[in-house]
Amino acid sequence: MTEREWLIPAAAVICPVLGFGSAFASLAIRSRLIASCEPFAGADTGPGEGWYVLLVLGPLITAAAFAAVSITFGATANAWGRRRPWIPLAASALIAIITIYLAVLALDVPGHTPDCPTGRPAWWPGWLPL
Repeated sequence: MTEREWLIPAAAVICPVLGFGSAFASLAIRSRLIASCEPFAGADTGPGEGWYVLLVLGPLITAAAFAAVSITFGATANAWGRRRPWIPLAASALIAIITIYLAVLALDVPGHTPDCPTGRPAWWPGWLPL
């Protein structure tokens, strides 16, 4: 077994885990944003919200995150995997974090409400745009 042959079976585990994890994290942050800025509405802001998240947002974010992580893992494993096998792992984790942030930005979160006059809840970092 050569030095990077373990990266191929590892990709079969790492890419789906990071894809599903990214989708779950972005939907959890979305739910928390909605609950923080609209405390009486909670995470369900309208009829069918649960089905919309389950059947539309969840699969869409999962597919996008899985594709981004898989492409990144494959490209970095092919380029640097032989000499530095940690680079595909680190690059894939970074892409997963970026995917979470971009998904939160793209999802329909509440803007300026009486509970969030600045457009972001108190727990959201001030240096990170929302």
